Amino acid sequence: MTTELTLKELAESGERDLGTSPWVKVEQRHIDLFADATGDHQWIHVDPEAAKAGPFGGTIAHGYLSLSLLPALLSDVIHVPDARMGVNYGIDRVRFTSPVPSGSDVRAHARLISSEPKGDGILYKVGVQIEIKGQEKPALVGEVLYLALGPRPEAVDQHGPEAEPTKEEHVTNGPGLDEIFQGMQERFQPDKASGVDATIQWQISDGEEEKPYAITIKDGTFSWEAGQVESPSVTLSTDADSFTALMTGKAQGPALYMAGKLRIQGDLMLAQRMGSFFATS
Repeated sequence: MTTELTLKELAESGERDLGTSPWVKVEQRHIDLFADATGDHQWIHVDPEAAKAGPFGGTIAHGYLSLSLLPALLSDVIHVPDARMGVNYGIDRVRFTSPVPSGSDVRAHARLISSEPKGDGILYKVGVQIEIKGQEKPALVGEVLYLALGPRPEAVDQHGPEAEPTKEEHVTNGPGLDEIFQGMQERFQPDKASGVDATIQWQISDGEEEKPYAITIKDGTFSWEAGQVESPSVTLSTDADSFTALMTGKAQGPALYMAGKLRIQGDLMLAQRMGSFFATS
């Protein structure tokens, strides 16, 4: 269960356990993609045949791949709803304490250590472990820092601190959702999604209404439908305005994610790759 703390609650909170994220699987394709992104193609990571005779009996994930999962995993552990955005502020300490074999399920276990005001936000320190299913020893232990930024002063002054959003402010401008998904189909690049067999569930909130859409990518084809599917590869949740801004190039996925406006559950690596499947308009 996600711990939800407002900026005020975060500032006033003492040390507390935040719980655990859902399990996510680290597959060989994720390791290969991380190797390509970083240039670290050491055989213990990317050569399954050679790795069988190695010290770990198979390929293992890069330690920094485990570290890179923290922001996404922690988004399922703690949420600051009134933060304008969040920033990875730094790392106090990290130790890679156990290898993560390819195919392992991992999750984050977090504890809020401290928090303090900084500028127009709250700087908070989180003690973290990345646990490996079926193993007693975690893959990683450390302490990381995040900065949750509050709303801009001008955003508060525009309507006054007590003003409630009007009905018109909830209305999404721009193309409709069906039009956006149809545009995604037209911009789909099969060669960029080679080998992908996945279902992506979008949960889009428009005011009080939830609008689910599902995308299927398989054998170089793309299809979409309105509705809910069972056991999607990844579920992406956002509001209609943020979704429209993302799909029309007016917002970037990482910025929405760090601001808490885009939630990811499931295959984190697939979510990170999705933008490359489509030609820019």
